[in-house]
Amino acid sequence: HFLPCLREGLLMSDTTIALDFGSAVSKYGLTTATEPHTIPSVVGNPHPGAAALLGPLLGSQGPFVGEEAVRRRGILRLKMPVDDEGINWNYFEPLLKFCWQHLRQVSGWTNDAPPRVLMSESPMRSAKQRETMTQMMFEEIQVSSLWLASGPMLSLVGTGRQSGLAVESGALSTFTCPIWEANLLTGPSQDAHRLPLAGSTITHQLMRELVNSGFAFTGSPEMGILEDMKKKLCFVSTSFEHDATQPDHNSTHKATYELPDGTDITIAKQRFKATEILFQPALAGIESVGLAQQLVDTVRALPNTLQHTMFTNITLGGQTSQLPNLDARLRMDVQQHLADTSCVVSAPSVSAHPHTCWQGAAVMAQMETIWGDNALTAEVYNEVGAARWPQCQL
Repeated sequence: HFLPCLREGLLMSDTTIALDFGSAVSKYGLTTATEPHTIPSVVGNPHPGAAALLGPLLGSQGPFVGEEAVRRRGILRLKMPVDDEGINWNYFEPLLKFCWQHLRQVSGWTNDAPPRVLMSESPMRSAKQRETMTQMMFEEIQVSSLWLASGPMLSLVGTGRQSGLAVESGALSTFTCPIWEANLLTGPSQDAHRLPLAGSTITHQLMRELVNSGFAFTGSPEMGILEDMKKKLCFVSTSFEHDATQPDHNSTHKATYELPDGTDITIAKQRFKATEILFQPALAGIESVGLAQQLVDTVRALPNTLQHTMFTNITLGGQTSQLPNLDARLRMDVQQHLADTSCVVSAPSVSAHPHTCWQGAAVMAQMETIWGDNALTAEVYNEVGAARWPQCQL
């Protein structure tokens, strides 16, 4: 396992920060911490023309970041600064500076000794986006050194492995990324590893299931309620066909949710029907293979000598990976797919961990020798700029 080996290395004495800006949740913290700080990856501004009117009510003209934005969902225009294919820089900068200022307050570093940063990035990031991120970190944030690293690779390292299949499922997409000896194995196109099924897909399916049951959830304010309901009540069924055919009045999956106005609603099958689209996207009219099939296809495209390692080291990361029973269902479905082929593999090993990407970044950032081989220093940046850094030329 990779994690114990890494921890035996020389720890750096400088202040080092690990950043993981996900599409739904951002994680940030000192690499010496056991857990990161977390914040919703949301930035909000008053609707155009309403800033002057809402100013006294809001107490500020904005932008509002994280929980402050979520609490004002009904009167703000909310944006997610980070997605799988790009970054909205106008909204990302307030999010980044909010996290940075918070860390500075709790850690107390000064401009005379700026910290080093290891930041995760999506497999879909372009060279131009890396260049812009590098410029922002050195020119706006003024870090002393920067390392941009693959998020799936960091997630695997965060579980103590250096080889395996990292399944990253956030708010917008799910990636199935094979990692070998801490290196991302890329194919002809990274898009081949991308599945258009994730947290937001489940939230919208939950809304459809509730509307079909007579509940009224349609507008933007209700989406916040649905997100909370999903986090608290939804789960993955390990026997969907059986659970879905049970009479509603006999359902053992009934649960009560209290709405903001104090009203209680009871839901049952909606709790697992919403999540089933991860495995059967056709239920929502989505033309795509399911998660288990995508995982098997990703591994089967690799050389035979690597497949056993991949199937027996599957790691789930990202917000959606924390759905109850997701790991067990994925293990069952992958095993069924393998039973229908000539591939002989021991029972697939699937594990889900919170904050694995940030934890992997924290581990890697503490390794002096690895850092020196991958990071860009402020001195070199001032000499050559971001465009000539190899990571921005991929």
